[in-house]
Amino acid sequence: FETTGGTRGWYSIRFIADAERGYTIDREKCLIERPQFAQYEAQHHVLRESDYPAPQLEPGHLYLPYMAMYPGFSLAFQALSRWHFYTFDAKDLGGPSPAGFVQPVLRFDGSNLSNLLETIWHRDPGVYERIVEYLRVLNPALKGFETVEVRGYHNLEFLAHSGTARFSPREMSYGTLRALAVLVALLQAKAGFENVSLVGLEEPEVALHPAAAGVLFDALREASASVQVLATTHSADLLDKKGIETGSILSVAFEDGATRIGRADETGREVLKRRLYTAGDLMRMNHLQPEPPPQKSQGEIESALFDDLVSA
Repeated sequence: FETTGGTRGWYSIRFIADAERGYTIDREKCLIERPQFAQYEAQHHVLRESDYPAPQLEPGHLYLPYMAMYPGFSLAFQALSRWHFYTFDAKDLGGPSPAGFVQPVLRFDGSNLSNLLETIWHRDPGVYERIVEYLRVLNPALKGFETVEVRGYHNLEFLAHSGTARFSPREMSYGTLRALAVLVALLQAKAGFENVSLVGLEEPEVALHPAAAGVLFDALREASASVQVLATTHSADLLDKKGIETGSILSVAFEDGATRIGRADETGREVLKRRLYTAGDLMRMNHLQPEPPPQKSQGEIESALFDDLVSA
């Protein structure tokens, strides 16, 4: 990672299966190159190498939050803490949220959606209206939404495009609620939330009509001007844009029991560069494949992740 403030370093972590907890942390390493060199490495929950002392932690706990009390690592912790990954669930979206305090960021499950919309409305009405505009296109039956305070809680109310009818989140489809959460996650940084530098979304198109994929892609592209966006997708419709930069696509393949991620292979890159097909077309034809990996042993991969971190 490298921040605009000049902090540069690497953070590596490996999880392994654990019968009791589901997973545990096998190895963890952090190296800060600048502005102040610092490093530590832990194996099997024990700190093996460190410029600073630390107690042995329980299995499943990371050392980085503890090491953040020391110079150098505090900058790494701050940088990585600005990365936010979202997994939305219908039961968590649109419910009431306690009023009376400014929300710093959308929670990973979207459970404070109504509060964050209230904060965005006060902080940047233009971004709030932009979210409304996108939602209108995704669901033409809606005129918009409002946050209403009732007994110390913010509640969402959706407004019908025709008439004066209002609907609670429980009366809205999961697709609409999830689309609203995705839009807020994407555009919160544009509203001035400085503690968001990266937004990760798993299948943002879920529960939306395929025809809405183009609108969602426009929102992803607009958001990328303010924050780095990572999105996984199985939707060829979402990738049906000839203007997608080849370098922004990472292909995924499952081979020999392992997931491999990499930039599109040479054939795919050439097709996309010449705009003969869209990335969505290649996905439908099963031709959007990652380039072949260099032949490396497990030990060499291990070295690259943990033992031999060097500048690119």
